[in-house]
Amino acid sequence: MGPNQIKAGLVALMAAGLVTLVVHQNRPIRQLQAELVELRAPPPPPPTLPEAPVAPAPPSEELLRLRGEVARLRSQQPELDRLRTENSRLRNVGARVETSPQAGTEDPDPERAAAKQRGIARLNYAKGWGLALVQFANANNGLMPARLADAGHLFPAEAESAELTADQFEIVYKGALKDLAEPAKTIIVREKEPWATLRRPGASRTYLFADGHSEIHYAADGTFDQWEQEHLGAR
Repeated sequence: MGPNQIKAGLVALMAAGLVTLVVHQNRPIRQLQAELVELRAPPPPPPTLPEAPVAPAPPSEELLRLRGEVARLRSQQPELDRLRTENSRLRNVGARVETSPQAGTEDPDPERAAAKQRGIARLNYAKGWGLALVQFANANNGLMPARLADAGHLFPAEAESAELTADQFEIVYKGALKDLAEPAKTIIVREKEPWATLRRPGASRTYLFADGHSEIHYAADGTFDQWEQEHLGAR
């Protein structure tokens, strides 16, 4: 083998080695380029988590107060309905006594019959204020008005009287109706002035009690102080 052939063989070997080196070097370059592309790519969005349920907000003080007021009004509604029914019944009784000459209950004494009608009118009028005061208290945290006139817009028309006015009566209990331990025995409104009783000494006076019923009390000596003290609540 001549020198030229040896030289040519060495050149061929060197070229083959260079090609192999280039190929081996290109592989890590391509891998690095692929990794660089992956690194430059935007990160994937985070996984969507289910929304936690939102706990309802606790009721406000105003809402709790209104709920309590509604419950209180509902508890007093049966008593208000009873007062209305009783007032209507008394009105009907009074009408029958006044307009039914064949009823068999009319008094043959005209003066005494007239006195009886005035008494019925007083009882009905006082009971009308009972209805008005209950409704007023329901709308004012259970409290009574300072004057009857403050609840005048609630006074039922069927209890109106041509002979009686609010100025003839007065409130004697100024607290809350719900605070009374014995409403059936506690006076809340009374007639300001007693009136003479027909054909006997002494006087009579009309009273309204906290449970809605009314009474006419007679005192032979015309003095009501002791009886009233036994039936008056704290003022």
